[in-house]
Amino acid sequence: MAVGRSNRDYDFLIDAMRNSEYNLRILCDNLHPTKIKNITIYNNVCNDAYYEMLSKAYAVIVPLADKNISSGQLSLIEAMMFGKPIIITKTFGISDYVIDGENCILIENNKEDLAKSIEKILDSSVYDKLSENGRDMFLQNYTVAAMAKSVSKISMR
Repeated sequence: MAVGRSNRDYDFLIDAMRNSEYNLRILCDNLHPTKIKNITIYNNVCNDAYYEMLSKAYAVIVPLADKNISSGQLSLIEAMMFGKPIIITKTFGISDYVIDGENCILIENNKEDLAKSIEKILDSSVYDKLSENGRDMFLQNYTVAAMAKSVSKISMR
């Protein structure tokens, strides 16, 4: 599954996944439906419907277009919240959120990198490692409790 609209490179993703053996769902308000048999585009999916789709996704792909624009963080954090393996374009804006091979797989936007990354997460040990590490990172850094702990450290100085 892929989600989001700002700074996304869906042209790359659609081209790379076109007629592959994998089904791709893209949730994006400003994309038009496609007739490609293994790709479905959804508009106006939000709140509980979004979280239900995310919970059922095998993995999350975040194809970012411009490496110098900060974007994709919310999609990344929500995927970690659900313990989903993440394949994401290597950009400057996500560097504080990811550790390649630990909580995600970083790629360049080319078919070969994407194909290799998908093959990696089909290995259950890689899948489980990325899922568990992503979920742990979410719990340690992006919950209300984690925020309270960080604030208390600042106020104790």
